[in-house]
Amino acid sequence: MDDETLARFCSNCHSFFPDCDEITEHGICLRDDVFEPFIDELLEMDYSSCRELVEEKKFLGFRDACENYDEIEIEEIDENRFLGEVMAKYKETGEFDQKL
Repeated sequence: MDDETLARFCSNCHSFFPDCDEITEHGICLRDDVFEPFIDELLEMDYSSCRELVEEKKFLGFRDACENYDEIEIEEIDENRFLGEVMAKYKETGEFDQKL
């Protein structure tokens, strides 16, 4: 694997979506047919119509990806901006700091 290829984890797939509107290691797969009726709301980060379903279906994003894996495109992250701070802290500790 070269520097530009991401590990084949679910969290590196276009279909992986966070399980809440905070920084999290858990998510859901938007390719799962059960989420089809809720896609618009989920993309607006509104989980109210399917919270129980999200809780039931969520998983850790660092599991091996399935055959439908579609690698996300990563752009350069400015470490002086919020997301850059979060990612730098993650690289350092291996954990997401929910307090940032």
